[in-house]
Amino acid sequence: MRVMVRAILNTEKSNALLRSGELPRLVGGFVERARPEAAYFALCGGRRCAYFILDLKDTAAMPALLEDFFLDFEAEVEVVPVMNADDLRTGWAALKVAAARPA
Repeated sequence: MRVMVRAILNTEKSNALLRSGELPRLVGGFVERARPEAAYFALCGGRRCAYFILDLKDTAAMPALLEDFFLDFEAEVEVVPVMNADDLRTGWAALKVAAARPA
């Protein structure tokens, strides 16, 4: 299942990690472990924010992948199912079949 993970990092905690040099190592370690399809970094409400697109083979992988965001960054984490364009086309094709059925 493809998901988008949004992690909003605690500013005080991530400032300390940045000053100590740990922030790049920790984020890089997550990227190496998770192998996201895409990774984006931005500001959310003035706080450091990371977005990752992951293709999870098993949702049971979420705790092992995401726990570091809580422990290391004291982050607020959201996981949202998402589709790429191919997934959407497949979904629309199924919808057309369903729509063609008589009532």
